[in-house]
Amino acid sequence: MEGTRKSPADDPREPAPPPVEERYPLILVVSPTFENEHPIPLDYTRDGDDYSPRIGWATIPRGTRSFALLCENPEGPRGKVFLHWSIFNIPRVLAGMPFCELPKGVSKTARPPEVPGAVQGRNDYDEVGYGGQEVRWIIGALDTLRALGPDADREELLRAMKGHILGYGHVVGTYRSRE
Repeated sequence: MEGTRKSPADDPREPAPPPVEERYPLILVVSPTFENEHPIPLDYTRDGDDYSPRIGWATIPRGTRSFALLCENPEGPRGKVFLHWSIFNIPRVLAGMPFCELPKGVSKTARPPEVPGAVQGRNDYDEVGYGGQEVRWIIGALDTLRALGPDADREELLRAMKGHILGYGHVVGTYRSRE
């Protein structure tokens, strides 16, 4: 069926979304900061000012109450996925139908004022907030809010999302050092 996607675990070339078995609608994810599969400007990496880029999404599934974003490098150290950012409980009201967008430079605090109601988890740099390099941004539309705090890591967030995902989408930015 067009417009739906099976778990990308069925296709190793696809980024791995939260662990789900069912089919779910595809969410369109874009960034005005970089094109999909193109370099992220250095200001949005740890080599620059490390601003979180603007990320937007559309085609929001019916019944969505919140969104979760995972920003990760699937080819991190020691062959493990490296988490650069997680932000969840992004309120549906930001959507203002039919599009939702996180602003540039979300504060590196547990509850960023730019996204009221949202919570940022701890990344693999052991920091709260965004820390960028080459990454994929994965958006999940959820049917609920998750009762997690800012110390939640990637695995905790994925477990909390399981069974609550209504839609999924991603965009990929590549990385080039200043060399």
